[in-house]
Amino acid sequence: MKRKSGQRRKKLRLLAISIITVLLLCGSVRVDPNRSIGNKVYVITNSGVQAQESPAPETQTEDAEPAENANDAKPAAENPEGAGLEYALGAAPYASMLSISGPRLKYANVSVDGDLACTAPVFGDTVCMTLTDYGRIMGVLANNDSFGGVSVKTVLDGAVLEIGDRCIRLEKPLITVGAKTYYPLAFLCEQTGLSLKYTDGNKNVNIIKEGNVCKLKTGSAVYKEADLYWLSRIVYAEAGAESLDGMIAVGNVILNRVESDLFPNSIIDVIFDKKHAVQFTPTMTGGINNTPSELAVMAAKLALEGVNISGDSLYFVNPTIGLSDWFRRTRTFVVRVGNHDFYS
Repeated sequence: MKRKSGQRRKKLRLLAISIITVLLLCGSVRVDPNRSIGNKVYVITNSGVQAQESPAPETQTEDAEPAENANDAKPAAENPEGAGLEYALGAAPYASMLSISGPRLKYANVSVDGDLACTAPVFGDTVCMTLTDYGRIMGVLANNDSFGGVSVKTVLDGAVLEIGDRCIRLEKPLITVGAKTYYPLAFLCEQTGLSLKYTDGNKNVNIIKEGNVCKLKTGSAVYKEADLYWLSRIVYAEAGAESLDGMIAVGNVILNRVESDLFPNSIIDVIFDKKHAVQFTPTMTGGINNTPSELAVMAAKLALEGVNISGDSLYFVNPTIGLSDWFRRTRTFVVRVGNHDFYS
């Protein structure tokens, strides 16, 4: 009876290996040989990661090598093709990273104040982590959609990241593998008020925490509520029918004037400036009092976060209805965005 059972397990094992081999050759799945844990093998399919039962061998010979401890973080130099994010303190491995096509990922050692915390994948030349992983090594409760109780999500097809009440334009799309989203580690540190130090290229990264509280910045840490209130209203009143970039460009003009010696030094004073004449028609017609759209509020936030569409422009005009000849004769053209021409 035992012999029949052993033969049956052996046949099942050979069948499983044959099926996986065929799928590997077809490119439908990839298996991480370094991430077989117990009797489970992580199989990466087009729909994600699945942990499948792998029939165990009947016996283990004396010369068989013992399995490596999945919880021991190896130096990057010794494990350049590691198969997932590995934690020094006993977290489970993450095989889902292998579902990205192309060459196998490289990994960097990530330390916190000099103490090795984990290894993290390097996409291109960028060390990345999920919010969950970053929260784990920082001691902050986090998942794929929040960090320390602050919601995090992408909008506008991944072009903008909403962090609580803030909006941040992403220079590059975030990397998504299955249900997980990976952020540049430098970006996560910047948004939580921490700094990074790289050594040996990007093979070793040290997060400098030194007792600082790791938490995401809120809007109040970046701009004043009154500034957002008035900037979003002038943006909506002047460019409510424009694209997001068109609205940001108008917001840039207001902020450039605040920084210029030629104009008042606050957003509200720039908007209602009448030193030479009414500067913005909506302040005279009442349009400034209209409730801005969500897109206009987002544009104002992005402008306050430093997104610049219109360069050093101090003026804008719709050439089909405004006094564009005066601008052309006396000012320097910078850029055209939507229906507006911008001048410095």
